Amino acid sequence: MSDHNTIRLPKNIWVRRFLFLLAAGVSLSLSTNPRQHLKLLKTLPKEWKKINHSHIYRLTRSLARRDLISYKPSKSTTPVLITSKGRQYLKRLEFADLKLPQTNSWDQKWHLILFDIPEPRKRSRDALRKKLKELGCVEVQKSVFAWPYNCRKEVEIIVTFFNIEDHVVYAESKIENDRHLRKLFNLV
Repeated sequence: MSDHNTIRLPKNIWVRRFLFLLAAGVSLSLSTNPRQHLKLLKTLPKEWKKINHSHIYRLTRSLARRDLISYKPSKSTTPVLITSKGRQYLKRLEFADLKLPQTNSWDQKWHLILFDIPEPRKRSRDALRKKLKELGCVEVQKSVFAWPYNCRKEVEIIVTFFNIEDHVVYAESKIENDRHLRKLFNLV
């Protein structure tokens, strides 16, 4: 396919795909679990096909200038590594795209996010509250949010992103008189 017939994607999508491939490659080499290897290998070809290979060289140089990757070309190979700044950038991209899972069946348990974040960490507390609302969680009380489906993994990502692990608790519980919550999530 010629270059003028391809759809140009915004630069951050190219960056995301490129960094995803680098991170997956690193994960693959560090993983000792064969199932994890297979899972990563299945996603790689799809993502690789989405990258317009004519952009890789320019993208590599651009990302290296931004210190998101490092590379040293040689005669036979060019090892490309994602830097710590690149990993941070990728985490921010993943955080922005985070979605909470929704399944067809509800297990009758509420998944609660409870937090008590001290006043000096007010900005983190407000950011957590904003993110939980953005994701669709319902504020039961000022520091208690509810979601009808298991979201432990996503909550761990959020809590780690804000570095507030010691101040947040994830719990699963049945709630009496939850008609209001059921109505909000269309579970009636």
